[in-house]
Amino acid sequence: MKWKEIVHWLLAHHSRDNLSHTIKISIGKRELYLCARCTSLYSALIISYFLFGFVIDIRQLPLWIIHGLAYCFGTPIILSWGWQTIMGQDNSNKTRILTGVGGGIGLAILLYLPSPFRELNIFGIFGIVFFILYFGKIRRYKKNFTIIDQDE
Repeated sequence: MKWKEIVHWLLAHHSRDNLSHTIKISIGKRELYLCARCTSLYSALIISYFLFGFVIDIRQLPLWIIHGLAYCFGTPIILSWGWQTIMGQDNSNKTRILTGVGGGIGLAILLYLPSPFRELNIFGIFGIVFFILYFGKIRRYKKNFTIIDQDE
């Protein structure tokens, strides 16, 4: 694999056929593709983390409100991405960007939770992500094998 391909997969992590899932940035004659959802998630995470650290002291809120806010902001990205992965239906880039921003804000809120809650929530999110990937891949593989079996 060439260096350009490695960088492409790290930043866009979509094949050249699915560039509709990315944001294209032109730098001179070069084109750089960034995953729309991840770009908005990480941008919102960084901005929100510093905003909550220096401007808005979110730790002053009761714990149940912090949890509620984090889940309200974070749930749409998991539902949107999960639906797209499991059902194979595409979302628009506008949806990817909006849910990415919400996910970034939700994750920044979770980072300000006290220690045992923070880790439990983040590991729970990873569990949901792996669950979605697992069942999304099984569904795709079953569909592909069914098509292959019908051809034979």
